[in-house]
Amino acid sequence: MTATARARMGIDASITTRIGDFVLDLDIVAAPGRVTAVLGPNGSGKTTLLNTLAGLEPVGSGRIIVNGALVDDAAAAVFVPPERRRIGVVFQDFLLFPSMSVADNVAFGLTSRGVRATTARRSAQAWLSRLGIADLAARRPAELSGGQAQRVAMARALALEPDALLLDEPLAALDVGTRIEVRRELREYLADFTGATLLVTHDPLDALVLADEVVILEEGRVTQQGSAAGVAARPATDYVAALMGANLLRGTASEGLVTTDDGACVHVVDRTLLGPVVVVMRPEAISLHVDRPEGSPRNVWPVRVVDLESRIDRMMVRVEGPPDLSVAITLAAAADLHVAPGSALWASTKALDIDAYSRPLMGG
Repeated sequence: MTATARARMGIDASITTRIGDFVLDLDIVAAPGRVTAVLGPNGSGKTTLLNTLAGLEPVGSGRIIVNGALVDDAAAAVFVPPERRRIGVVFQDFLLFPSMSVADNVAFGLTSRGVRATTARRSAQAWLSRLGIADLAARRPAELSGGQAQRVAMARALALEPDALLLDEPLAALDVGTRIEVRRELREYLADFTGATLLVTHDPLDALVLADEVVILEEGRVTQQGSAAGVAARPATDYVAALMGANLLRGTASEGLVTTDDGACVHVVDRTLLGPVVVVMRPEAISLHVDRPEGSPRNVWPVRVVDLESRIDRMMVRVEGPPDLSVAITLAAAADLHVAPGSALWASTKALDIDAYSRPLMGG
């Protein structure tokens, strides 16, 4: 089977959809047996994409193929309604029917597609058992915890034996402790699912833990895609850099020296780089000093603290230079430096701790 044929056995979509002034315009492929995470800021089109794939919004132009079947094609006047698409959907707020028992909620999708009630009920019980929640069958949604409701929603989606799964922020409604547990369980469920999974999320940790492929969506268009590790290592936009906790600087390189767009000079290891580049610095790789440091760091800049945020085990310090940077230091170091807004300090990092690459490699 060719790569193209394998892709068409998952989700293969080319979509252009306009809602008011917003335009979603993208191509996306989600392969069977793999999890593709879609991340993007609010208003980037994540929900519009999910609704279009599920059949809740028709495409303006383009087409959607799921497991080799054409389900939406504006030019060919093809539109398969949501209930006839072999797609399971888990919504952010789960959308369980409050008047139905857990078992009836799970069976509902099957009965709505014409499966006999007794058969649907038997399948629902089997899926509740597989997900370890058979004891909840007689309860109503109001009696469930957030984690239990998420498991029920997942059972309802999987009971349809879908060709593809669409997960809309499946962990967002859970508290932190429950989210950790359910994320681990969700990874196990998805590892056994042979269809394509599209995971819409705003949390990079979900993508790092659950996804094989990451697609970044900004203003209705794909700005970067690849493995989670690859995207984290080489962020293509300011949004991706901030999402992955990195500093991203644009500039021009020549013989190992990058002059950034805001006028800073940054020494990098790769002396072959020439022309427009992107420089990535991790906050943990940057040090702050009261006095100008001597010794090995080749990159030293005078900076001023503009903001700081205390985390559990460190302090995130925002400084302006140029370059403007986010720096991660220990709480003890923050105390020693007497860090406060307005403090004049020195920032330093080694050239070895800086990634730099030509802009054309990012696709933008």
